[in-house]
Amino acid sequence: MRKFYFTIAIVVSCLVLPSRLPGQGVVTNPDQMKLMKQFLGEWQATQGKDTVLIVEIKQAGEAFVETDYLVIRGEKSVLSFWNYYYDADMGKFKIFALNTQGEYGTYMASFTSEKEWVQTLVPDFMADKILRKDIFIFISSSEIRTTSFTPDGKKRGEGRFTRIK
Repeated sequence: MRKFYFTIAIVVSCLVLPSRLPGQGVVTNPDQMKLMKQFLGEWQATQGKDTVLIVEIKQAGEAFVETDYLVIRGEKSVLSFWNYYYDADMGKFKIFALNTQGEYGTYMASFTSEKEWVQTLVPDFMADKILRKDIFIFISSSEIRTTSFTPDGKKRGEGRFTRIK
């Protein structure tokens, strides 16, 4: 009888326990890279009467690169550069942003659903201290709505991006 219960315990363990142990390179969310491709292209957001933000996102191998431009009364200038790297162990993108004044920011981000991207501004990739949270919702393939929050969860503002290319 003991042998029977022992055999049942082994069978149940094989059914219940994962076939791989953590740390064996199992990607917890294999669609992150695919979902990120929704951002590829050029997007614009009106910032004021004569000002438009243009965001250009490209894929470079396993990384994504973004260049932001500010167009004021028709004059276009570079605003910032962003580099995105997917950290499979964390299940998030690590983002380094550098503006033309030499100031930088580090972000952690991921898709929480097929249409929702959540990114947090954190000091030097320290995920435990959130300085700002931004949520991007893909309304369609050509429109993104954004909402920004303070560290304590209060809404800071909203925005809208439309696809140019």
